Amino acid sequence: MILFYKNKKGSALAFALVIMTVVSIILVSILQFVSSQIRRSSYEIRKQQAFQIAEAGVNDYIWYITKKIGNTTDANFIEDFWAGTGPFTERPRGVGTSYVAGFPANDPVGEYSIEVTPPEPYTYSFMIKSTGRMNSDAGVKKTIQIKIKKEEWSKHVFAVDAIFNVGATTVFTGKVHSNKGINFEGMATDEVSSTVPCINSDTDYGVNHSGDPNPPHPCPTEPPSNFFPSHPSAFHAGRYIRSGIDFASMINNLETMKDKSSDGTHGRYFPNYIGTGTTATVSGRKIILKGNSFDVCTVSAVNSSGIITRYILDTLSTSTSCSGPAYVKNYEIPQNGIIFVNGNVWIEGVLTNKKVTVVAADASVDAHGNSNLALTTGGKNVYLSKNITYTYSNGTEMLGIIGQYNVFVTDDSSNPLNVNAVLIAKNGRVGLFDHFDTTRTSLNITGSIISKEAPFFYTTDGHTWYGFHPTRNYNYDTNLANEAPPFFPTKTGYIIDNWEEF
Repeated sequence: MILFYKNKKGSALAFALVIMTVVSIILVSILQFVSSQIRRSSYEIRKQQAFQIAEAGVNDYIWYITKKIGNTTDANFIEDFWAGTGPFTERPRGVGTSYVAGFPANDPVGEYSIEVTPPEPYTYSFMIKSTGRMNSDAGVKKTIQIKIKKEEWSKHVFAVDAIFNVGATTVFTGKVHSNKGINFEGMATDEVSSTVPCINSDTDYGVNHSGDPNPPHPCPTEPPSNFFPSHPSAFHAGRYIRSGIDFASMINNLETMKDKSSDGTHGRYFPNYIGTGTTATVSGRKIILKGNSFDVCTVSAVNSSGIITRYILDTLSTSTSCSGPAYVKNYEIPQNGIIFVNGNVWIEGVLTNKKVTVVAADASVDAHGNSNLALTTGGKNVYLSKNITYTYSNGTEMLGIIGQYNVFVTDDSSNPLNVNAVLIAKNGRVGLFDHFDTTRTSLNITGSIISKEAPFFYTTDGHTWYGFHPTRNYNYDTNLANEAPPFFPTKTGYIIDNWEEF
């Protein structure tokens, strides 16, 4: 009996030891897990703090860049800033060498290091790389990289400084904007915006559709974000109030383009005369894009429809054909440069692996010494009659076409007419030269149209259709979301274009 009791007592002791061992193991595991979580939580907190410091570095740099050049669109002033020349005695912070600062400035708990990749010459996007660290643990760091750029006019497939009408057969793939309002019956896959909330004596919304009710009266000066009624079948991405485009500011761009086209580095300039000492009247130049080069002929006469009838030689003899070595000059297309014509431009052809802007403007000086580039009405025109296309359409090609006055499609245009370009009519309109030909069936523009006056490619007079191109397709070139053609106008200020976290 006594032996049985002793055996039972020993078993209980062994069982208790096993239980204590298991409990100890569990407790140790729990303690290790808790300790690990505490360390991990502490690490995550320090990492988050490092991220916040890196973010503060970006915000400080945006403030710095905005203060220095945010309120200007003067391309030469901006170039001086990045080069540390002219009024600037040194290059910007973070360019060439890292810029390091404590955060917060009055009692730092950490620091950020800024490295900046400046923009290509006469472009407006750049990269900021900011790395944040905590003083308490320099081994914990966080890096973010942001692309900053000025807001380009060419972000729109259509941007206009006038009230304009959009017909029911018109399709837009890209942003559409008017400074003064849109009567819209077409279809848009991206946002449609106006600078003004109401038009037509406040009887219509700033962007209106025939199915809309009347806007509130009086029209609010600061409308809410949901001011426009929903109409998803026409406006797939909605309607908005947006800031306007300042067409008058383009004067500085034209002056810069003219100067850079003749500096021997950034482009090629064609004056309004031919030959040394010659004062013959010249209408302009015909430019034929041929991959990475272009042919140019001097135009001496056009008919009433804007169609070329004569070309001229340096010797003043003329021809009806832009052909042969006596009339045709061939030049390499300046990469990221300017082709500036002091006169009108007729342009066609194919662009390959080049980014260039072509300008038609009156660069002469009036009797008072004032440049005619400052004209707010009139000027020189661009004429489109044949296809303008890209070879690859993958971002390696980009063509800007600027008419100081108008950008016209002529009556003898190709059918269909296909244009890959960003078109700007500074003082006039992008549209038909006249509207008396009904034989053209379609117009396809891939890029952007920016027009001072309301553009048109199809109009009516009474009950008779006079316009051509009854099918119009305006497609946004998505490569323009990354950059604009060389020297192209922008809005003031900077926006964040892309954000990456490392």
